[in-house]
Amino acid sequence: MARFCKWTGPDAPTLAADVCCVIDGGDAACWLPDPNERCTAGVKRYCEYGEVDSAGGVVCLQPLPDACQAGHCVDAPELPPPTEALVACCTAGACHLITADEEIFTCKGSFVSCGWGQTNVDGTVTCYDQDHGF
Repeated sequence: MARFCKWTGPDAPTLAADVCCVIDGGDAACWLPDPNERCTAGVKRYCEYGEVDSAGGVVCLQPLPDACQAGHCVDAPELPPPTEALVACCTAGACHLITADEEIFTCKGSFVSCGWGQTNVDGTVTCYDQDHGF
């Protein structure tokens, strides 16, 4: 898992470029190198997936497999529940929300992107199949 990249679904755009980054604790600010491929500040890092904004800032992305394609989704109910995009660790039929660095290291399963998910009271995550239901 890339530590300074934004987690996203499997369709992340390819950047495939070096970027300059200033790393401050758990955060990183990145941008494209100058025309001579040099960084005027920070360190040069490779960003396989990412997006460049209009000011030249870069958000590197960590694509994750789709939860449904990995077999972790259920059919959506008739009435749509409140849903959000989530990152989960799935093991033996149960998925749990990943929200912090320490949870990355304790995951004993696979990381997945849950495009339509719901966090449950017990800390598990229910991922819904977008092709069935709402």
